Amino acid sequence: ARKALNKQLPDRTGGAMYFHDRTVKPDWAKEYIKTAEIGMFRFYKPHNGSAK
Repeated sequence: ARKALNKQLPDRTGGAMYFHDRTVKPDWAKEYIKTAEIGMFRFYKPHNGSAK
């Protein structure tokens, strides 16, 4: 955890701030940019880079 917080590890999520399991399709996901799929998860970030 310390290495991740200190940005010593690569960000495999592409700057994502949100995620969900691939087996669901939340309404909110269409409002964001999908940045990655890792295992059973999809990751997203806001269009403007700020969390809502």
